[in-house]
Amino acid sequence: MLIIITANWEVHNEAQKINQLFEEGLECLHFRKPNWNKNQWVGLLSQIQTQFHDKIMLHDYHELTQQFQVKGVHLKEKHRNQIQNLKQYVIDFRQKGFQVSTGFHSVEAIHKNKFLNFDYVFLSPVFDSISKDNYSGKSFDVNGLDNTIYALGGVDKMNLNQVKHLGYTGAAVLGSVWKSEEEIQVFKNLFAN
Repeated sequence: MLIIITANWEVHNEAQKINQLFEEGLECLHFRKPNWNKNQWVGLLSQIQTQFHDKIMLHDYHELTQQFQVKGVHLKEKHRNQIQNLKQYVIDFRQKGFQVSTGFHSVEAIHKNKFLNFDYVFLSPVFDSISKDNYSGKSFDVNGLDNTIYALGGVDKMNLNQVKHLGYTGAAVLGSVWKSEEEIQVFKNLFAN
């Protein structure tokens, strides 16, 4: 599966493009706008067609799960470290029918947090980042791990096949789509792979 993460910068006609990505077959969008306030989040989420909301994972403002029928929540590393009873936090969301994901920056960190029973995790950076400067890929090999792990960091059409060989369930992309002038076509090319 291919996951798209929203850009943390302003994208022209973003809601329209997100709706179009879903129409083209996008199965999961990670809604990540770290510099936006809650009202801005609600504004953009409200412009996304409601039939696609159940394919959206929220990186912040997890309380919006009460307002929008989303797929679930994503726990950033900072949030994981701040939550008092992390295991219970995950259980509470899962019992309400939401998925819970998170991200790690080493295979060892995945092993240490196995007990939390996330639906899936991101591991990054697998390749040199497209959206972040000086963020070098580590080519993590996850063959043999029984977690559902998505490769993140520098994934594009040129290295997407490597993702499978390295043992990942799929990939999460940000820069390869949103740094392009042809976001929809780039997604379609990746999705066809």
